[in-house]
Amino acid sequence: MSISFPKSSGINAEYGFLRSVAHAAFTSYLLGYHVHEKAVLVIIIPYGLLVFRDARSAGNYFFLSVTGTYSLFPLLFQPREFLIKIVILLMCHSFMYPTSKRLFSRF
Repeated sequence: MSISFPKSSGINAEYGFLRSVAHAAFTSYLLGYHVHEKAVLVIIIPYGLLVFRDARSAGNYFFLSVTGTYSLFPLLFQPREFLIKIVILLMCHSFMYPTSKRLFSRF
């Protein structure tokens, strides 16, 4: 399967298709009448495959993973799980931000 993009866009066909899948999933999530918290994973996983491609994808992935992880918090509703939620969020994203900053100087 090949998708043609203009040469000026700088998008390869194989990454363009994956980016199109991620954008279609994001659109269906935003415009969906009834979505579950776990539906955000359908958006995060394709962006996770694009994260090392360019700085724009890394920035999108960072934003989506922070908001997506936070949106999953209502699934862990016990008071004893509060600290676990916060520690997981901080550990994951405190590792991801410096790594992305090191890979892409304009992140």
